[in-house]
Amino acid sequence: MQQYVPEMEKIKRTLRSHPRGMSITDLSKSLQTNRNSVAKYLDIMLTSGEVEMKKVCTAKLYFLSNRLPLSEMLSLTSDCLLVLDDDRVITFANDAFLDLEGLRRRDVLGRPLAELCFSLVDDEIAANIGGASGETFAKEIEIVSEGDVHIFRAKVIGAVLENGKNGTTLLFEDITKKRLCQKRLERSEELYRAVVEDQTEFIIRYLPDHTIVFANQAYCRAFGLDPQTVAGTIFPPQIPKEYLGRVLRDFSAITPDNPVVTVDNPVIMPDGSEAWHQWSNRGIFDASGSIIEYQSVGRDITATKRIQQAQQELMKEMTILTESATGLIMLGEGENIFRYTADSLSWAAQNSAIVLFSYNEGLYTIEAVRRGRKWQDDSVYEYLRDAELLGMHCTKGALLPFSPPHVTECTGGDYCRFLAGSGGRQLAMGLRKMKGISLSTMGIYSGGEMLGTVLLITERAQEPGNPSLIETIVHQAAIMIHHRKALESLLLAEERYIDLLDRSKSMIGIHAEGRMVYANPALRQFFGYNQDDLVGVLLDDLIHPAYIDAVRERVQSSYEDGNALPPMHEKIFRKDGIPVDVIVYGLPTIFHHHNATQVIVEAVEEMPVPLSSADR
Repeated sequence: MQQYVPEMEKIKRTLRSHPRGMSITDLSKSLQTNRNSVAKYLDIMLTSGEVEMKKVCTAKLYFLSNRLPLSEMLSLTSDCLLVLDDDRVITFANDAFLDLEGLRRRDVLGRPLAELCFSLVDDEIAANIGGASGETFAKEIEIVSEGDVHIFRAKVIGAVLENGKNGTTLLFEDITKKRLCQKRLERSEELYRAVVEDQTEFIIRYLPDHTIVFANQAYCRAFGLDPQTVAGTIFPPQIPKEYLGRVLRDFSAITPDNPVVTVDNPVIMPDGSEAWHQWSNRGIFDASGSIIEYQSVGRDITATKRIQQAQQELMKEMTILTESATGLIMLGEGENIFRYTADSLSWAAQNSAIVLFSYNEGLYTIEAVRRGRKWQDDSVYEYLRDAELLGMHCTKGALLPFSPPHVTECTGGDYCRFLAGSGGRQLAMGLRKMKGISLSTMGIYSGGEMLGTVLLITERAQEPGNPSLIETIVHQAAIMIHHRKALESLLLAEERYIDLLDRSKSMIGIHAEGRMVYANPALRQFFGYNQDDLVGVLLDDLIHPAYIDAVRERVQSSYEDGNALPPMHEKIFRKDGIPVDVIVYGLPTIFHHHNATQVIVEAVEEMPVPLSSADR
């Protein structure tokens, strides 16, 4: 190999200037060397790790290797290394070996092992160098260096040298610290056992048939077992049935490739209470891979689990509340708020059947009947649905005594008596026949006004749901119902107001945002407009230029400050373009939800102020 060194150096220099790689043909042309010779050199360099090859389609590109030479790596290791050829001549010794033996590299390289004496190489190791069996020989040796005892694990390993010939590597691993640690570990076994006993975590080891091998004090205290007699007994903890199948499946997943499984599950404690434990279950296997023992380490996570459950419940409630509020806002004018609220309550009161009554002028009407997500009694639900479809009514006295502004349980008998005596006899008779139910009610109030009642029907010993969530949903609905009723009243009042203006003999108009939005018949007739022709016309197009600035100032004051406008002389154009002198009064008002001004116009026989020549 030494005879090819100059040619291989030329190849490396060429590849160094071509980091993207070169093919054999490219190298041959660049070096002006036979292609077969270049291929031979590259094969040698590829074997020794000096270059790397990458296929690109059918071409082979060669690069300089970025790997560290083996000799450099061996020099960096902390283990002692000695490499011999097949004639037992030393070809390499790393720094760790030389430092331990107190020798220099030139003292050992190229010399036969028999001519030297090393403290690390005894007769038994020397006898196994170059063995024909091909098996690795290993033993532990102790040597004393500068008063300290060092323990090495010596290995005799067959190797292939850089020139391709067979050789031997002697590897000496310093295991002094490891042996000292093992001894310390053995000495601290009793201390370790005491630590295990004092752990707050539960620790138990048991056989596949649940026979206990060991259980620490924490486990025994938690489950009421005697630490002195627990070994050899069988004690499977009680797990609720709905979780038992999952726990067994997790245990069946323990294999040599997956020896540890962590599971959270509830456990029935000796006092009958339910606690949550987290167990890390490890399988211990024999050489054939069969399970021989389990070790379980557990801790009580009851408090954490309850916090998580509370957080989940809170998130559910916030989601229900947010969706309910968003949906209320998005409801159209024709959609029934009571029915939408009943849908929201079916999520908040999942154990209940829900009945919503509207109240108007002393009369209650069934608006909606819904079942909670967990309500199972179809007969009760179907009966209530029939009552809803009939549009059943009852008077105020039936429900008002049971309608405070919060969820309150009421007596079923009294409730039915009130219901029967107030026009709801059929519903009262049906409720009396329902066995094993509880009734709760809540009034729907807003601004001190009674708008309706919520009736919640649940099975006995069950809560209808979260009262705070139910009350919040009902209060939100009450605000929307009250707002809609107020808006309807406002629209009705506006209709009556327009009707009065239409009948008036005075000339009356309304303008908003600088445009006419209403003109009664008297005003339209005076200015020569047909019906609706005046609506939408800009004030600037109606007012004479001599008065426009003053009118604008008055209009702005009315819109922004809500000021009444005293009488003012103005000149307004008729539809035919003729200006007419008028006196205008202004009052702030609301028209179609916008700030507006109502104007009263009176005709003027004579002009109080002469016009300039420009105005004529």
